[in-house]
Amino acid sequence: MRVAPDLTTIAGGNFEQNDVGLSYAVGVRILVVEDQDSIRRMIEALVQARGYSVTAVGTGSKALDIALTDPPDLILLDLMLRDNSTDSKCARESEAKPRRH
Repeated sequence: MRVAPDLTTIAGGNFEQNDVGLSYAVGVRILVVEDQDSIRRMIEALVQARGYSVTAVGTGSKALDIALTDPPDLILLDLMLRDNSTDSKCARESEAKPRRH
């Protein structure tokens, strides 16, 4: 299995192999945003098994707070979140804090 090109860029080519021979990017922090507990736990376990540092949350509001205070390298986002407050909060934050990409 190969590591996604995006993670290669994020990690700056700093890879190691775990005990079963799978490569993973060292130091990459991933934020998982999923409102269904069972799916969130499964994704978290799978990503951690690859050696990544994972923070998993169940609401868009919590994810936005984390992303703004301590931005992760990658966000895995459930686009069908039931958290309706996130859209307006995102709009307020983007107006208040323009970010460079």
